[in-house]
Parts: sequence; C-alpha cells; structure tokens
Amino acid sequence: MEQLEEKVLNIYTDGSCYESPRMGGVGYLFVSVDEQGQPRIHEERPPGWRSATNNQMELQACIEALSLALGRHSPIDMAKFDKIVIRTDSQYVADNFDKAKFEWPGTRWTTRGGAPFANTTPFLTISTRG
Repeated sequence: MEQLEEKVLNIYTDGSCYESPRMGGVGYLFVSVDEQGQPRIHEERPPGWRSATNNQMELQACIEALSLALGRHSPIDMAKFDKIVIRTDSQYVADNFDKAKFEWPGTRWTTRGGAPFANTTPFLTISTRG
C-alpha cells in the first residue's frame, strides 16, 4: 500500500458484474491515518443490482462510497479530513472523470451524433454538504 497522507480520506472502489444471471455488485474501503500514524480501514459491501453492467457498477461503487462518506449516517468523521481521494482500478471511471466534469455538461451529455452518453443517470444521486 502506498504512503497515506494525514487528513485525507482514501476511498478504494471496485465494481463487477456476473453475466448469467446478470447481477452487479460493488465494494469499497475507507482508509485513513489515525493519530498514531496507523491505517484505519472501514469496509462496505452493499447488496447487488440486477441487470447491471460492469461499467455501471464501477461508477456505482464511487457513488455509493461518496454518498455514505458524506451522508448523515457516515461511519467516518468527515471533519477530520481536508480532502477525499478515490482510488479505482476502473479505466472507464478514471479516463472519463475530466470529460464528465468539464466537457459533457457543455454538450448536454450527448455524443457528436446527438445520442445520449451511456451511464449518465446513476442509480443513486449524491447530495453533498453545502
């Protein structure tokens, strides 16, 4: 494991899917450094989703993790952290993050041909603290 920074919540995400029957699942770890410099780990594995794709589950892992971390019933005291770093093995998520943030809103989330981008409507929406 790489060197962890203090005051950073590291979220490790993963999503996957079985082909038959089509069933997707996610998992994630919250990893931080405690006052003694030791790693603290909290693991979550929510129930799965029917008819999901692997890319949807990779996205859903990020959404679920952020929703829990920033939500009312968070197992993590977010006041201790200055930032959140998501660590994913998903090339789909990593390659498209900047496009989703900076480019796609300007195209109204459509391709050059006018078709909507895939996976733009997550199963769950995130609300962040103001």
